[in-house]
Amino acid sequence: MTSAEARVSAVVTTYNYARFLPDALDSILAQTHPNLEVVVIDDGSTDDTAGVVERYADRGVRYVRRPHGGAGRARNTGLELTSAPLVAFLDADDTWLPDRVEAGVAHLARHPELALVAAHAFACDEGLRPTAVVPAATREAGWMLEQLLIDNVVLNPSSVLIRRTAIEAAGGFSEIPFGEDWDTWIAIAKRFPIGFIDRPLALVRRHAGSVSPRRVRVEVNRAIVEPHLQAYRPAWKRPLIRRRGASVAHFHAGLSSAKSGDRRRAQRHAITSIALDPFTLGRRKAKLLTRAFLSESVVSALRMRRA
Repeated sequence: MTSAEARVSAVVTTYNYARFLPDALDSILAQTHPNLEVVVIDDGSTDDTAGVVERYADRGVRYVRRPHGGAGRARNTGLELTSAPLVAFLDADDTWLPDRVEAGVAHLARHPELALVAAHAFACDEGLRPTAVVPAATREAGWMLEQLLIDNVVLNPSSVLIRRTAIEAAGGFSEIPFGEDWDTWIAIAKRFPIGFIDRPLALVRRHAGSVSPRRVRVEVNRAIVEPHLQAYRPAWKRPLIRRRGASVAHFHAGLSSAKSGDRRRAQRHAITSIALDPFTLGRRKAKLLTRAFLSESVVSALRMRRA
């Protein structure tokens, strides 16, 4: 079978995102990869999601509504209702670049040992205007368990193409309340190597409804990593991984605080992050520390001077 012939299930999950759904579906239907089945799993929306999807029915988009149960359960419903050997998830407030599926299929064809392939993503404002690149890992292929215990280097499901056999071997998608994607990637990384494409292939929309509370960063780190870490070998490395993971969690919490204008909280998280581990994401932590303690005008002046 050639890459172009490979069947892919595109599973879109949505909860009250009718206003964003046309962008998501249009990006799927514009894919350069020709062999797609598309299903929208409505996780108990109360808006006009059903009406929006109905406009796409004649283009082969299926609609399934289920009681509200969270993103993980919605994705598992999509897995149950589709059959292609490759699965691409898309959150309804995100979109794909046109060759997102084609690039992923080609990468998995070159690396049949991989369970999934991920890529970088563009972080975008509510109007889908890119504001930054969110980096995944850059290794073409490899065992990623240790890295994933420290940080979610696979990113969110909108950037991932996965083999159905691999996610089934991991027991399906995690259904925990927060960080279900990261929990799933770790479970898969225990069993299989993972690959990466070194360029952005998805646009991830940032808006009020997509932002988790800042405290969740550190709490999710503990809740997700600790159960997996207990089975990690060699055992002597567990405290080091735990410390590095906590440092990265505080970094992300500090970055989120800085972006929201809470400089005092950003300062606390930045100092804690560097105290725990100054080396992992060292340059990004230094930038956060500068941003947290210097005024925006000083930071802007320093950027202009470097330019």
